[in-house]
Amino acid sequence: MKNKTIDSLKLIFAVTVVAMHGFLLESQYNRYILGILTNGLFRSAVPFFFIVSGYLFFKTIKNNTTKKWFSHIIKVYLIWSIIYAYKLLAILQIENASILRKVYLIIRAEITGTAQLWFIPALIITAFLCLLLRNSIKCKPKITLVFISILWITGVLLNWRFVIIDSPNSFFYRNGFFYGIPMFFIGYFIASNDFIIAAVQGKLKALLLLSLILSAYESLAWTKFINDSGSHFINSMDMTFSAPFLSTVLFLLCLRRPGIIALSGLERLTSTFMYYSHILFLDAAYLVLYYCSSWSGVNIPLKEMATVAAVLLIITCCFFFQKTIKRLV
Repeated sequence: MKNKTIDSLKLIFAVTVVAMHGFLLESQYNRYILGILTNGLFRSAVPFFFIVSGYLFFKTIKNNTTKKWFSHIIKVYLIWSIIYAYKLLAILQIENASILRKVYLIIRAEITGTAQLWFIPALIITAFLCLLLRNSIKCKPKITLVFISILWITGVLLNWRFVIIDSPNSFFYRNGFFYGIPMFFIGYFIASNDFIIAAVQGKLKALLLLSLILSAYESLAWTKFINDSGSHFINSMDMTFSAPFLSTVLFLLCLRRPGIIALSGLERLTSTFMYYSHILFLDAAYLVLYYCSSWSGVNIPLKEMATVAAVLLIITCCFFFQKTIKRLV
């Protein structure tokens, strides 16, 4: 039975990802207020996606459909890599870079994932390792939790290090090892150990309040740190200490109340398509609005309007072109 609440929250989180990439990360309006979102609550989105994927992967292994799963996700990655090939043009325009250097950067971008596509190769690596270590995850819960905690903390510290040196090379920490494994394994761990849900029953509201407080406090601390560091390339944290805690609590709450519907049963399709396609829609909407603004001579908040337009266009496409979109996700 499908959990409609998980799909609904995935859709909400997908919209937050669009908002961050659309205008929030570059907005100059009260950075501390926005910091609670961009360095806190909204940073639980991708961890939540990984947790859901890990939880569902348990069923994939149980049904012996892993080959089909890997075949599908690789196909999806190839499709979207082709669609986002235009993003690689920026590499060709880099000055003072040799042809070999540009070729290297293009190959690296394809392997690690252009734009938000880093999620897919990270997911492939993580699922493969989960398949190999599935017995250990189930039979050695304490060791598993220590292992994934070390990986996530290492990723956060690497993120912190790259903020200090003002480096945009986020693929060193935002990848399948430091990001994907901890969150994906949590989802698989919950699916393979029924006692977890029973153990937290009745405590979820308190845990949610605590996780929200920790997220708010940490987000303000990271916002101050980033502002004081004077970084030019990095304006937010991809990984935070509190994100796994908040994402896990939200996921457990979804398991407890599985019937919440947000978009007439199209939540799963729309959230997945929105995550994969939103950069494409944002670029297209911004370009159209830019030329309309230039032609009319009217100044408009381009990024904000492009964000709203992108979300509405994606939802509309999912309503009218379901069969086509299902082939893309």
